[in-house]
Amino acid sequence: MAQITTSALSGKVTTQDTKEEVIGATVTKISAADFVKLKDDKQTYYMLTGTITTAGNGNKTELKTYGNFDLVDETGAAYIYGVQTGWENTPADSRKHFSDLGKKLGDEITVIGYKTLFNNKPQMGGAFYFEPKK
Repeated sequence: MAQITTSALSGKVTTQDTKEEVIGATVTKISAADFVKLKDDKQTYYMLTGTITTAGNGNKTELKTYGNFDLVDETGAAYIYGVQTGWENTPADSRKHFSDLGKKLGDEITVIGYKTLFNNKPQMGGAFYFEPKK
């Protein structure tokens, strides 16, 4: 897995929705409550850390294949629509291997992605798993 800092991403990524390459993207740590208030922007990446919970608001929780869930922190919840297993320019089907991460309901997770809407509901799109250095 590529090394990533919280201030900048080096390398390239292919987003799930648009297949656009993002090079040298800046990543901003943000709370779930602040994330859901943002305007849509597929060029700006945000980092969220929280607990994996069952999705509410009519969204689908699907952990085994895609990694769809609500991420809850001390400020609120943000819907995460699919989590790829890593940043590297992996094939599109990599988003179908969330179970490889071994994450389940109740686990803490950090993800990086952009803000988007689906059916007028805020969500994180283009998300990938991030494991901070210890």
